[in-house]
Amino acid sequence: MSLDAIVQFIRNFLCTLKNLQIFRRTFLYDPTLLRQYYRFPKPLDQTTLLEFGISLSQLYAVVSAVQGGFTMMLQSAGKLETVQRLLLYSIQQRSQQRNNKKNNSPQEATDLDDLSWHWIQQSLHREGQMALRSIFVGFNVFCIGVSFTWLFANSWHITSTDWIGGLAGLIHALIVMEVCLLPLLWYMIKDASTQLQKSKHSLDLANRLVDSKSTITKDDITIHVLTELLRDEESGDPWTPFWDAGSTPSWWWLHGKTPSVGDVAMEDVKLQMERARVKALLQQLLVDSTSRKSSVSQVYKDYAEILTYSAKMAKAEGYREYVYLLINWIAFYGYFLGILAYYYGDDVYETTEQIKRRRGRKLVDLDPNADWHMVEQKQPTIVRYLKFGMENDLADWRGNFAGDVSNLSVIDVMFRRLH
Repeated sequence: MSLDAIVQFIRNFLCTLKNLQIFRRTFLYDPTLLRQYYRFPKPLDQTTLLEFGISLSQLYAVVSAVQGGFTMMLQSAGKLETVQRLLLYSIQQRSQQRNNKKNNSPQEATDLDDLSWHWIQQSLHREGQMALRSIFVGFNVFCIGVSFTWLFANSWHITSTDWIGGLAGLIHALIVMEVCLLPLLWYMIKDASTQLQKSKHSLDLANRLVDSKSTITKDDITIHVLTELLRDEESGDPWTPFWDAGSTPSWWWLHGKTPSVGDVAMEDVKLQMERARVKALLQQLLVDSTSRKSSVSQVYKDYAEILTYSAKMAKAEGYREYVYLLINWIAFYGYFLGILAYYYGDDVYETTEQIKRRRGRKLVDLDPNADWHMVEQKQPTIVRYLKFGMENDLADWRGNFAGDVSNLSVIDVMFRRLH
């Protein structure tokens, strides 16, 4: 269990206590307690011990999210730089191999060489796309971390002043967090769908591997299959090529440096070694599968077992992503209600007697069976539907409560244990 998860659980647990006013008559809600140790200026002197604890966890979120988002962007930029360099080298090598017609290699080996370069390039393409995605995600995480500054200030009642924009500044920070959360929700949907597709394909290929009458073709090979079957000999973990790791980009002024000729040559050698492993696996899957008769080798049985296990894990991860999506959507929508409550005031209602006294005459256009009548509409109909007909105070409270409860990291820990 990571420190971030622990702090997140503590923060949302304390927020839930505050929302429900649990232990209301205890020292947790006494604003005079902190004054015994330091004389804070107004309105900071109204901060309770419970709000002080919440503010510490929010300050941690500011530091960790800003640092984590920036590091993610920086490391992903370095990874993208490495992938681009290796991709250019692989294209050159593959082109030279295609143009070299004078070698005496059999056609079968030549095809495998070309196919192995193809999957190396596919892996590089995928990691490049993941690096671009990580840069974008890191930017969103960075912005969320900055926005937590206003939540920290709100715990100290600073938003009741005009020091950092007041209540409007807090709402704008919430809007930034909501906007940054939207693409993360979309990535959850994509990841869940991808995992379920991987599960289906892996299980189908596993069944075909143990069927002596089936032949494996090029169309059956995917990056996921190569990743699962190219296991590390020592740890047994799925294939993780060296270009998967992030690095500091050469243009970064603090720790970046231009790769030397020796470093580039070493990377090229590593790339050739990875290609040789991919070629050997393709030899087993594509060539050897066409020559088998009625028996199934132990290697194929092992591969089928690996893919079956991988299919189960991918399926579980896909469903877990959908659960994460639901939890985060509840949090997103809950905090969204608070923004709606800020920008759209409650509709004004008056009783029949109040309207008569205010206007000084009997009104014939009022519904005689209604106790309350709308005299001023401040909310569009769509806003009332989005708030499920609740008044602003109730919608704000329930939305904030739903967001805090759904973000309790104990749910995350539970699903990690299941995984």
